[in-house]
Amino acid sequence: MYVRSSLVQRNFVRCTWTERTYVRSSLVQRNFVRCTWPERTFVRAKSYGTSFVAIGTNACTYVRAKSYGTLFVALGPNVRTFVRAKRCGDSFVAFGPKVRTFVVAKSYGTSFVALRPNLRTFVGAKCYGISWPECTYVRMSQDLRNFVRYSWPERTYVRTSQVLHNFVCCTSPERTDVRSSLGLRRFVRCSWPERTYIRTSHELHNFFCCTSPERTDVRSSLGLRSFVRCSWPERAYVRSSLVLRNLVRCSWPE
Repeated sequence: MYVRSSLVQRNFVRCTWTERTYVRSSLVQRNFVRCTWPERTFVRAKSYGTSFVAIGTNACTYVRAKSYGTLFVALGPNVRTFVRAKRCGDSFVAFGPKVRTFVVAKSYGTSFVALRPNLRTFVGAKCYGISWPECTYVRMSQDLRNFVRYSWPERTYVRTSQVLHNFVCCTSPERTDVRSSLGLRRFVRCSWPERTYIRTSHELHNFFCCTSPERTDVRSSLGLRSFVRCSWPERAYVRSSLVLRNLVRCSWPE
């Protein structure tokens, strides 16, 4: 597998890695990428200003990459899956590979997201000092105002929105509630089954609470600008269209 890029005025990327594989992209003004390689595999990427890449490969692989300026996330699609995310400046995220590993990393200014879906998946982060063992917690301090604490069993995690002096502390097992204390303004309560997710936007103090079973859609009522629609089979995924500060929470089985 190899990738070569020539970024002189007009961008061009060409990739080949398996017998039935090819990737061609023409990045002139409007970007478009289409890839096919195994029997049930496809990749489509469309970029207008802010870049977005979604890659679906097989039953046990899902890849999502999003790029805002210097932020980029890439996930490997084969058995030896790996994830690497690098943000210029002081943020760096590295994820360990497992066969059924799915990790999303997102960074906006001082915001940071880290997800780990199973016991055999570990996340290593170097961002103002973060460390944790297999099933414990995460602490992150940024600019002396933001604080994040995570604790989860197999299918549990907590994501916070770091806006000004907001603080969130949450714990949730498989079917439990999540509460966030963001000053005197916000309160979030959510419950979900095995394959459900939570979507939250703290842009202009928006709030919504959603529940969804295995194959269900979700809409968000956040003014006239935000809309979220999600449906998934065994391997779940979440897509959202929200302005400025986005927050996605996902939980799914191995």
